[in-house]
Amino acid sequence: MVGRGKIREDSISRVREIVDIVEVVSGYMQLKRSGQSFLGVCPFHDDHDPSLNVSPKFGTYRCFACGAKGSVFDFVMHMDRVDFREAVELLAERHGITLDYETPEGREAPEEAGWSKSDLVRVHRWAAEFFRRRLAAPDGEGCRAYLDRRGITEASREEFGIGYAPGGWDQLVGAARRKGIPEGLLVDSGLAASREGGRGIYDRFRDRLVFPIRDGLDRVIAFGARSLDGSEPKYLNSPETLLFSKRRSLYGIERLRELRDEPVMVMEGYTDVIRAAEVGGRNAVATLGTALTEEHARVLARYTREVVLVFDGDAAGRKAAERGAEVFAAADLGLRVSVLPGGQDPCDFLAERGPEGLTAIREDARDFLQFAIGEVRARHDLGGLDGRVAAADELLRMVAEIANPVKRGLALEGVAAALAIGRADLEGRLLRLRAPRRKSAASEGLPAGFEAGEPAAPEPPLRLKPAQLRAERAVLRGLIAGRRIAGEPLLGEDFLTPFHRDVFRAWESVAGAADPLALLDRFEGTRERAELSRLLPDEEGEERDPKVEEAAFLDALRYLTECRRDRELEALKRSADPELDFQRLADQIRRRKLKSPGD
Repeated sequence: MVGRGKIREDSISRVREIVDIVEVVSGYMQLKRSGQSFLGVCPFHDDHDPSLNVSPKFGTYRCFACGAKGSVFDFVMHMDRVDFREAVELLAERHGITLDYETPEGREAPEEAGWSKSDLVRVHRWAAEFFRRRLAAPDGEGCRAYLDRRGITEASREEFGIGYAPGGWDQLVGAARRKGIPEGLLVDSGLAASREGGRGIYDRFRDRLVFPIRDGLDRVIAFGARSLDGSEPKYLNSPETLLFSKRRSLYGIERLRELRDEPVMVMEGYTDVIRAAEVGGRNAVATLGTALTEEHARVLARYTREVVLVFDGDAAGRKAAERGAEVFAAADLGLRVSVLPGGQDPCDFLAERGPEGLTAIREDARDFLQFAIGEVRARHDLGGLDGRVAAADELLRMVAEIANPVKRGLALEGVAAALAIGRADLEGRLLRLRAPRRKSAASEGLPAGFEAGEPAAPEPPLRLKPAQLRAERAVLRGLIAGRRIAGEPLLGEDFLTPFHRDVFRAWESVAGAADPLALLDRFEGTRERAELSRLLPDEEGEERDPKVEEAAFLDALRYLTECRRDRELEALKRSADPELDFQRLADQIRRRKLKSPGD
């Protein structure tokens, strides 16, 4: 199936203009009119006195207590734990709005590029009900017997929507044909496959136990199926589609929406998650036949601050836990590892111990670094020089992935103590290991270089004067509010903070647009949007003196341009050619004046 490119900007604007932010927010919480705005209890902090202001005029919300602010897209992103693109698509689907996409080259994607996400959601919902009914049918007896042997209760079968894909080649295809579901939709959704030579289609899942895989919005997006007769592959997942990617999907993710600062347990299989739920662990998810990825870490970061990796106690399980620890080291999440005893998998362990098993998992879980040190110790002879060096390199490669500099420093101390190697020696090696890493902070959804702990390599950490940051924010706030520049032009280089520079360049590209939210929608990262939202015009009810605001804007402009002149002078001093009239050039820079709009 052909994937969709980026959502076109005019489609994003159309969704924002059509969707009523008050109606959307009211679907999650109760609002009460207050003048031209609406008030409600803020869902983003422990709020008792309504402090969330929703402005239909501005199309924004703002909490006057915790500072949360944004557009309708940001509200859905936070409430439904989705990214920007998913929020746009979700609102479009709810309101029957057709989205236009671009190809990677920037051209509009043709209509024949494939079925919409809404089409795939509907056919998966129908298929899930088809499989569920067939589990209760006479030919589902063998599947029910397997579930009985595994101890999966009737309540769990219903709660997780477990089903049965009947034998034969076209049971589902035939039922879909009678329902009028197009064959192309069945193929593109992964429910059916085309026969060789194009002679019709056949069921992808046959005589298998079926587990519906859902997304964070509780929509069925794929299926995982286990063979009942020993045929290979033992487990078969849906192929990649517009809805489904194994690298970012997690079984049970829909159950995390109500979590509040609880750790999430990451396990290996469907029955592990189901068994955990049966004994009271509703905060468990599982990967789908793939190793843990950075995408999994980013998805989990929407729901929790701490992850507990729970793996089998055999060699394969320990290795998987170690790989998972390496992946999660790069995420700004607390991470602990629990390796079960005796080679048991989580399902059997919890079946044997019940709720006490959950307690044991939580209490026995070790900090990821201590776990990694223990595994490395077991592999290397630390009594010899070569063994200690090899162990140090293994651990430092993991430490190098830690984005938070404080955590990285503490982890380095732990490695130094465990291997009895001087911290200074390890720091030198760590710097060499980190040098090739050029991962952009912006690619992780962060405002690159702006209060993000550390900017992307190879730029050195920014050490800007507070006055510079205040001036950059004041100028951007004024520009977004519609204030104009006269006289000496403002340049991108006047902004030393990379994120602010990106905002200015985006503002230039949408200059003249009456709606500041058009600028906000140029940015998709959660933290980028949160930072930019603070610069948007204030909602009704906040009184500001226009003359004071204008004066502050002009002062900030002068500060930025004067700082630029100073930098140009310093550059001239460092690179001046003796044959050049340096004084003449310097005087020319000093004579530049920033004119007021009335000049």
